[in-house]
Amino acid sequence: MIEAVAGYFDRLRQASRSRRSLLCVGLDPDPERIPGGAAGALRRCVEVIERTAEHACCYKPNTAFWEQYGPDGWKALLELRGAIPADVPMLLDAKRADIGSTMTAYARAIFDVLGADAVTAWPYVGGDALAELTRYADRGVYLVCRTSNPGAADLQHLKSGGRPLYLHVAALAQQLRPGRRRHRAVRGGRGPLGESPAVPGPRRRLPGRRPGAVGARGLERRRGVLPDLGQPLGPLRGRPGQGGVSPARRDQRGDRGGGGMTSERHAALLLLEGHIIDSMMLPHLLDLVMDRGGAFDIQELRVGQHKTDQSTCRIEVTACDPGTLDDIVRRARELGARVVSEEPARTARVPASGVYPEGFYSTSNLPTYVLLGDNWVLVERQEMDCAIAVDRVASRAWCIPFPEAVPGMDVVVGHHGVRVAPLERSRQMEIFSFMASEVSAEKPKKLLIAQIAAEMRSVRAEGGKVLVVSGPAVVHTGAGRY
Repeated sequence: MIEAVAGYFDRLRQASRSRRSLLCVGLDPDPERIPGGAAGALRRCVEVIERTAEHACCYKPNTAFWEQYGPDGWKALLELRGAIPADVPMLLDAKRADIGSTMTAYARAIFDVLGADAVTAWPYVGGDALAELTRYADRGVYLVCRTSNPGAADLQHLKSGGRPLYLHVAALAQQLRPGRRRHRAVRGGRGPLGESPAVPGPRRRLPGRRPGAVGARGLERRRGVLPDLGQPLGPLRGRPGQGGVSPARRDQRGDRGGGGMTSERHAALLLLEGHIIDSMMLPHLLDLVMDRGGAFDIQELRVGQHKTDQSTCRIEVTACDPGTLDDIVRRARELGARVVSEEPARTARVPASGVYPEGFYSTSNLPTYVLLGDNWVLVERQEMDCAIAVDRVASRAWCIPFPEAVPGMDVVVGHHGVRVAPLERSRQMEIFSFMASEVSAEKPKKLLIAQIAAEMRSVRAEGGKVLVVSGPAVVHTGAGRY
């Protein structure tokens, strides 16, 4: 049962505390990256909500990204509101600003029609216009105090009374409805000249929203504070059962129950490259680290901006003992990660015919490389559940099944100097293309099955035949007789 909470900031605080998270998820679809128009954008964002619901304390759609789809975009935005969990507030990033009567209409559209819990607004029209938003007692308003774009200095930094104009905006946020906490200030990261914003006085009493931790410039070590939640948020880190945790918060807790971590750390720096987000490589790696009792520190994350762009992530993985770290790194390699400071592959001799040496590396069906000297060598005859034989003189590596293991042959042992190339998501969509990829619970199976059924009807109508290549699931489910 969800407890009724009076105001937006109270609901935000409760969602944050119940999830032990400061995560606000933006829902800004890009039609160049998400096909299918407004319907496709809605499906993708609903998937994002479903996969982040246990961690997010707020969702923030930007109206411009939905308005670009026309009337269908507004309909999709209404449906999106219904997909957000009832105990998680929605902040509508609309940045509205106009005279009083127009702001009244804006407020009705945002709060009454769309059902947003909070909104962003430009404050430069003045306090009387903003009062049309703040009069909604149970809703929140974020005033844009200062932005980080290059042109911000044109107006926001103009001096008035010896102080930059944006500081007067922060003071205005303080004056609106004094004692009634329905508004917050929004400030950017670094300013147009690279300086950090100085918001004395009001910032301590009006902690607000810091936009954009992850973007084209990568993951920056920014600091931001949510209302009355205490310490700033440091670099993105994760530990078992804690989600993202800042160093300051760990110090406050005295590191109690932190997954058994001790003062002695065993660390490895991993590198992920490619389509690491839509292929789920990065989320799977973070889950792996925490499930195995380790911790991670994302040192750099650069996200591709277009379909063909690749992303890069450098992540430090730590564990309380060498064995745990070795296990995490070994499994991370299977996902496609590689160690930044890699050492050459280790080998051992085959002891007897048809016998692999102890600790041999067992292959998968994915393209694999081994580091021989200073060169990464592609493993030939790739096959699953085999060993890797190497010839250092010829700089060759190839898979060998048990019968081909010959005494004296060098075989790779351990996971050092081994790199796996993960499968990338296909950029072309055909009706049966799912057969060439992993089955995923996140895929729209109902839509896919409907498309397959339509294709089968079309083939039958033309007098053709349909060949079904089925797996053991058909037998196990009792559908074999059909």
